[in-house]
Amino acid sequence: YGRGSIGNRDGMPLTSARKALVVAIGIALFAAIALAGSGRVAAAQNQPSWSRGDFWTYSLTGGGSMTWTVQEQTSLSVGGRSWQVWHLTESTTSGNTTVTVDTWMTQDLEVARVSGTIILTFTATYDPPQPQAKFPLTPGRTWSGTTTVTTTIGSVSQTTSESYSGQV
Repeated sequence: YGRGSIGNRDGMPLTSARKALVVAIGIALFAAIALAGSGRVAAAQNQPSWSRGDFWTYSLTGGGSMTWTVQEQTSLSVGGRSWQVWHLTESTTSGNTTVTVDTWMTQDLEVARVSGTIILTFTATYDPPQPQAKFPLTPGRTWSGTTTVTTTIGSVSQTTSESYSGQV
């Protein structure tokens, strides 16, 4: 190594391709260390903006997937009040089985109604709609409340009070 050139263990000079590789590895290591050491960034998140045809697919623990697809924006009457809602289809697949239900959710991610057929036809209506989040989302934000849920299976209906809570 006393010759004034960069060499490898065998004392042979590095070619320009090897020098480029060493530089690239150094940059990658620097970036990995810098990213690993950076802290979490937390910022407020406003409500989503949806359009017909938007969809989200999630992988489920234990296998399978769930896809939400935006069908349309419409109004829904719940408890004598009209709500602007998005009609979504929620398809859950596990193995060879797929179950699809319809969900009506406000722009603020509040569930107003869920219906579908899983052996029997059912509908669950939430009065007022039940929030899945409260916007703007900020770390540590909490919400809680009570809603009245009317569940109809076939021709039998039952109304219950349901408490909910959540935290970002």
